[in-house]
Amino acid sequence: MAGSESQLAPLMAGMGPIVCSVTVEGDRVLLDLNVEELPEMDDGYLEVWLLDDAGDRMLPIGLLEGYESNYVLPDNFSPSEFPVVEVTRESYDGDTRHSGDSLWRGPLAQG
Repeated sequence: MAGSESQLAPLMAGMGPIVCSVTVEGDRVLLDLNVEELPEMDDGYLEVWLLDDAGDRMLPIGLLEGYESNYVLPDNFSPSEFPVVEVTRESYDGDTRHSGDSLWRGPLAQG
C-alpha cells in the first residue's frame, strides 16, 4: 500500500487548507480530504471535483460532507489525467455542472 499527501489551498479569505491524502490499494485509488473549518452552507453544498491541468475536463467525485470525507476513485483512474482537486460551493438548482464558485484547489497527492 502506497500513500502520499498534499494540500488544497483556500481561495476564500479566512479559511485553512484541506489535507488531501491518496492511498493506492491494489487496483483501487482512495482519496481522503480533511479540513478543519467549513464555510456555512445554508443554501447549498460542497462538491469535490478532479480536473485536468487546463481545467477543461472535470470529474465530480462526491460531496464534502464534513471535516473528513473519503472517496474511492473510479476504476482505471489515472491521477496523471486529473492532477487537480477542487472543492466548489454548489446550489440546489438542479444543475449538475461545475458552479465556478471554487473554494479550495490544489494538486492531487500522487499515491
